[in-house]
Amino acid sequence: MAHFLTEPDRSLMLLDSATIVGNLTPQRSEYLKAMVLYSAKDDADSCIAMCQRMIDNEAWEQLPDTDDVLQFQIDLYRLMANAAHATGNVMGVARYCGAGIRLAHGVEEMNSSEADMLSRMGLVLCEMGQYEEGLDTLNRAKEMLQKDQSWSGLVAYFNLTKKLFYAYDLTNRHEEAKSEVFGALKKLDNLRININKVKHVPTGMLKDSTALEEFIAFNETSFHSYLVNIYTKQHQQDSVQYWLERFEANPQNDDASTTWMIIEPLIELGRYDEAQSRITELKKMFRNDTICDSYVQLLRHELRISMLTARTQEADRLVQRIFCLNDSIEKHSMRTVVAHATTQLQLQDEQQLHEQTEQKLLLSVIALVSLLALVISITAFYLIRRLRVHRKALEVELDKTHEELDKAQEELEIIKNACTEEKSPDQRQKSLEDIYRCAQHIMETQKPFMDPKFDINALAALVQTNRLYLSNAINSQSGVNYRTWLAQYRIEYAKTILQQNPDITNDQLADACGFDNRVSLYRHFKNIVGMTPNEWTKTPINN
Repeated sequence: MAHFLTEPDRSLMLLDSATIVGNLTPQRSEYLKAMVLYSAKDDADSCIAMCQRMIDNEAWEQLPDTDDVLQFQIDLYRLMANAAHATGNVMGVARYCGAGIRLAHGVEEMNSSEADMLSRMGLVLCEMGQYEEGLDTLNRAKEMLQKDQSWSGLVAYFNLTKKLFYAYDLTNRHEEAKSEVFGALKKLDNLRININKVKHVPTGMLKDSTALEEFIAFNETSFHSYLVNIYTKQHQQDSVQYWLERFEANPQNDDASTTWMIIEPLIELGRYDEAQSRITELKKMFRNDTICDSYVQLLRHELRISMLTARTQEADRLVQRIFCLNDSIEKHSMRTVVAHATTQLQLQDEQQLHEQTEQKLLLSVIALVSLLALVISITAFYLIRRLRVHRKALEVELDKTHEELDKAQEELEIIKNACTEEKSPDQRQKSLEDIYRCAQHIMETQKPFMDPKFDINALAALVQTNRLYLSNAINSQSGVNYRTWLAQYRIEYAKTILQQNPDITNDQLADACGFDNRVSLYRHFKNIVGMTPNEWTKTPINN
């Protein structure tokens, strides 16, 4: 899956193979296939259809006990929302986001990327007019990010603040909007002073103070423009002047989004030339034949400046231009609505015709099916019985063949090792018991199992024997294979860590014990101990 963007077809084939051999559950395989279709093949509709089938079939019900069922459902809705956004289906985005949010409210802990996605969902809901649910979702994401002391969590928090400001501004809750902005500015000041207290800061930020200052200045510029805009709406001229000076003193005040927000305050303060200059800069983003509300808004700002400066002819020209564009926008919207409605009606007619054809075919076939059903059922019953018997016989023969092949392979490996390896006399005299004791000593003293990449070949090198002898020693002395034996050491170590640090996260615990991920930790912990790490920690005997 590492090259799924460049080789999507090969990735889909590998996913099928991984499912067949049991390395991947069918549910995870289908989810990853949907991701490949959306990210690599740009087939958003097929991605949504595949995810919808899993939701309709409640695919999470068949997930292993070690998998996070709730997170799997959230991932499905998140992927569908992204795919719907790619196709311009705004209602689909809102629907899938809403379903994902209702599930996400049940998650006790989220990382910064999950909280950032939750904030995106909340903003979409606000834009769709569902303000209360949207603001609840944004504040839920804020609670998660305030607990995250990492760099990625901090960046996600600043992005969330911008979304919260926009949502509060939509609902005219200006005081709450200012409170969020002031809180973010305070965090930026603390970041400038206490950068070393933030976890996982990119190396470039620590080595290059200029990079950190540019990051802080970029966000400060946005927040200053927000405050200028809010105070303008509240008609507080002194505050507008103060924050406008702070905004203009920042070297990174030429961003398009901040430039847009600063136009109206400049007009209110009578700085018409500066406002006109910024309008001219923004108009360069649009083509001459542009028909959109944003361009009309710029023309309205120009009209206001012309009227305030008594430029009557220019004002008349702008009024005519605005009327013309508004009419074009209205016609364009109506054409879009009519085209959409026509398409929907055509689809409905085709669906009705298709349903009528299906009903006729069904009535024609049902009589024949009824007559043949009994004969087919009896025949199928006997055929299935014969096939099952034949299959069992083949499985027995296949097992015998596999055993013979395994034995032959072991003998061949022994011969190859005898022919190719130069062993010392001491190594030849080692018994299986000595090899096992040596392996135990290494595992208990050196703890090499903490490395996720540690395998039987590495242990054989430490014991100074070959992997075949080591495998035989472990199997004969412990009664389990190497993988289970290795997992037992990691689980015992995990118990020690949990007793010392009960609040450690599952991801941190998995990394400390040598597991690839928390799913692997859950599976082995449940198999060996009989309960999950959280359940084991809560048992009275371990507290």
